[in-house]
Amino acid sequence: MGLLALSGCILLFAQPPPRVERELHPGNVVSVAAGDGSACAVYASGWIACSGNATDHPSLDRGYKSVAGDDDGWCAVGDDGGVYCWGGIPDPAVPDTGADPVGVDAIAVAHGTGCMLRGTAITCWGADDSNGDPIPVGPYFSGIALGPTEGCAMETDRGPGDLGQVFCFGSGLDARSGTRVDHASALAVSLGEGCVILDDLAANDGREPGGVDCWTSGSASFAGPAGTFDAITAGDWTFCALSGGGATCWPSDHLPEDTVNTPPDEAFAQLDPGGTTSCGITTAGDGVCWGDTTGIGL
Repeated sequence: MGLLALSGCILLFAQPPPRVERELHPGNVVSVAAGDGSACAVYASGWIACSGNATDHPSLDRGYKSVAGDDDGWCAVGDDGGVYCWGGIPDPAVPDTGADPVGVDAIAVAHGTGCMLRGTAITCWGADDSNGDPIPVGPYFSGIALGPTEGCAMETDRGPGDLGQVFCFGSGLDARSGTRVDHASALAVSLGEGCVILDDLAANDGREPGGVDCWTSGSASFAGPAGTFDAITAGDWTFCALSGGGATCWPSDHLPEDTVNTPPDEAFAQLDPGGTTSCGITTAGDGVCWGDTTGIGL
């Protein structure tokens, strides 16, 4: 069995076929995704392994760079730049560029919907949870985030005076958010709420660069947790932000604090709050999960 372990729980992942010289071991995790009693991990060797409810995986004939998803479907970026999905979500239809293919830089997957960022262009596929709002497909974006019933895209910096605006779609967040959420350098979306990390230009509005601004549908933006942060991510009902490896987590849309899966006292490089299960990668490269880990282990 392959082993992925740290404090709080032990994850046992199926060992890959012996015909390929890749190994699974602690200290070698580069990407992790969590769902409800499920988790998938990608290792520096390119191997992908899943556990709990997510026992399937894409073809092991290629290596992988990252993984995203939940119990409604999972997708991984291959080392060839393609996106490969399983468990309830189809592979995306990647348009022919007429030249060398443009690799996928990032993916977001939630509840049967997937979106990918190729250069600065966004393409989405799978379940249609847009609630009639136009999904922002186009060539001017730097990030995409999906929640249970909503999604948001972050516009790329196109020159002086650019506001780094965020545009949203779906039933949980209205599309008008692009008129009031700006100066974003990073983005996350959870149940009924979006949050951004503010860029350096936010100081012109009296806001702290590196601070967190959040909003719900129909609301003006409001300050998130105190402090400055390097990264932000979200699960079904939880946000987490990282500052120097330290994790700060809080519930979405004013849900009770006890709905948050509090991470262990570790320095993290990456987090996925997931659903009932949360997972992360420590700065040492070890993987750890917490919350509902009952179904995680083979």
